[in-house]
Amino acid sequence: MRLGAETNTRWLWFITYILLPLNVLAQIFVLFWLLDADQGGIGILFILAELGLAIATIIGLHQFKPWGWYCIMVVFGIQLIGTPLKVHAKASLRYEVTQAANSYLQSQGRSPVTTSKPSIFDFEPMLTFFLLLAVWTIPNAIYLYRRRYLFGLATQSFPNPTLDPMVSSQATTAMPKQSNSMMVSDKEERAYAEARRELDSGNVREGLWAKVCAEETEDERRKAQYLRYRAQQIWYTKNTAETEARRKTTNASIRHWTWFVAKRIAIGFLLFLTWSVVSMFIPMRFLYQHDSDNYGYWELLMWIIIIPSMLIVFGFPIYMVRSIVRESRRRKAAHFGGAQSSNTHQRCKMNPAQE
Repeated sequence: MRLGAETNTRWLWFITYILLPLNVLAQIFVLFWLLDADQGGIGILFILAELGLAIATIIGLHQFKPWGWYCIMVVFGIQLIGTPLKVHAKASLRYEVTQAANSYLQSQGRSPVTTSKPSIFDFEPMLTFFLLLAVWTIPNAIYLYRRRYLFGLATQSFPNPTLDPMVSSQATTAMPKQSNSMMVSDKEERAYAEARRELDSGNVREGLWAKVCAEETEDERRKAQYLRYRAQQIWYTKNTAETEARRKTTNASIRHWTWFVAKRIAIGFLLFLTWSVVSMFIPMRFLYQHDSDNYGYWELLMWIIIIPSMLIVFGFPIYMVRSIVRESRRRKAAHFGGAQSSNTHQRCKMNPAQE
């Protein structure tokens, strides 16, 4: 078994071979930065634990191991808890930088910048938690829960085969009865016409005819009963085929739009996460400068951080809406073109002289 479109696990393939390796690279980058900055201690232990968990998850998902499924669920839980903590750490870092800048401003006789000490229950960490829960954690948890049979944690359920409504009394679908005998649908009419042609040609179904003979003794009543049974069989078969075709089309559309939106959400999340990590390291080289331009550097760096963040936060929804509208128009145009081509092909088959 392989991950991909054949097993309807393209998103799981994307997580295993794209997102998790990128997470490993990010953890290695942070680990080297901590070692270079001589900031050891518990931070390095957490990074090593996340790094080992990510590598184990990749191996477990690749080999369809049950512990791989549990590992990826743990990864999503750590992301849900750790991301707000990282936002809080970033706010604490800004607070410390502001306090250092205030000390310098006070030494120069200038008014300090008023700030409050950040808390984990502030608006920004809580907003990050609930957005991540709604957009990332819950959808992925549902997706993986429905595919736990791939890892041997559940059995895949298949629909029960539908029984023939004419042979078994446990049929789930039957031809609708018309309240007015003058109102007959086109499908029902075609079903009776086909049954009548079979009866006139003598090419009847032996099992169904035997059932009719067992129920009726007169020949005319046998024919009428056979027509009713056989028409209902034909209607049921065609209706089931049409329903199955509509179901496949609907499922294909749902899979397409799920994959379409999920890819862009993942890209936007990675972009936001990457910029959040980068923006944490931007002010580091200016923390302990005490020249006359230190406050100007800090103000410039704040604008450098704020402008891209605002572009990501407000530009991504606009990009998503535009992408969905353009994809919807493209699919409608493709569907219209395919239907038009099919109609032309049917006309050419009916009148070969048009080719």
